[in-house]
Amino acid sequence: MAVHIQKKANTRPAIALFFFLMSSGFAGNYFAPRLFVDFSYLFGSIPVLLAVRIFGVRWGLLAGVVAASATVFLFGHPFAMIWLCAEPLFVGWLLAKGKTRNIILYDSVYWPLAGAPLLWIVFRYFLHVSVPGTLVTMLMYWLIGITNALLASLLLTYAPRLPIFEDADNFRSIPIHQLLFNVLMATVLLPAVVVLVFYGKDIDRRYLATAHDDLSGSSLAAISDIRLKLQQQAAETGGFNRDQRRFIELGVSRESLKNILLDARRKTFTRLTLIDGAGRVISSTDDLVLTGNIFEPCGDGTRTSLSLSAMSKCTQSSSPLQPYWQQSRYATYILTTSMAQGSDWGIVADCPLDPYQELLCNDYGRALLIVLCLNMFALVI
Repeated sequence: MAVHIQKKANTRPAIALFFFLMSSGFAGNYFAPRLFVDFSYLFGSIPVLLAVRIFGVRWGLLAGVVAASATVFLFGHPFAMIWLCAEPLFVGWLLAKGKTRNIILYDSVYWPLAGAPLLWIVFRYFLHVSVPGTLVTMLMYWLIGITNALLASLLLTYAPRLPIFEDADNFRSIPIHQLLFNVLMATVLLPAVVVLVFYGKDIDRRYLATAHDDLSGSSLAAISDIRLKLQQQAAETGGFNRDQRRFIELGVSRESLKNILLDARRKTFTRLTLIDGAGRVISSTDDLVLTGNIFEPCGDGTRTSLSLSAMSKCTQSSSPLQPYWQQSRYATYILTTSMAQGSDWGIVADCPLDPYQELLCNDYGRALLIVLCLNMFALVI
């Protein structure tokens, strides 16, 4: 490899540059910054595309394999290597066969023709991800790929020392239309991506707040109705003992409590469970939750606190090969609310994350599609 690279650039710095690009590609994927909904921005294809442009398709592919291998540690599965390795191979082949050296154009051709179909096949038929989750992931990789190709092209254009490593036969001065093309794409795409990131984080906060309001509203409504029932019972019996277990003994059935809980729910997929001070179940909207047992809403999962009030998120153990959109099927939001006013009872409200995830997918999908349409519009111009 050293001999080949030296032949291309005829300098030792070319060898150092290649290893730098290869290692920075790995680092760009391994330390990918988190965007929103556990999406990570993979910067690794920037140095990979630079390696393809400067050193050719074979060494660019080697850099791509090394960079893509970082996703095995990042995602817990090797499937992302398929389309991330196919990208430098496809772009490098077009660079060798085509008349232009425009990696943005070639990368924009790669994703609809090869990258997106490969991702769709893997996510739908190997990982069994839902259609909305697959679409959003596909559009996100597509957008990141084109943006990285733009950044690589800008580096080649405005970093004057990079082009000197190219073959003398392949090196050409940058025509004015290429410079204008880069400026136009940067003007359209980069601000759109920045707006998209902030918009995505705002969507996260909005739907998290919606889930909290649904759980909190359901709990407060149930507490209000149960308190009213307590007051009615106290009036009928001439006083109510603070031992809340007598509430059942004095003629209020658990079925009545269950009906109160069912009517208080804002969403039909919300589960409300009435517990005593020891955490034992008094009544629940879920028939599988047995009365008298200690209620564990998270079971064997991992419970993490969220920023909103006392709400927490429970993530059940799932296959490491499953991407975030698939793992969300096993996650739930949990909110515990005390009845207070001398009562040791409480309401545990929990709901699956999946219904909110579908709404998130729809919003993300629309935003990503708008940005990609802007990108296609700029390419046409």
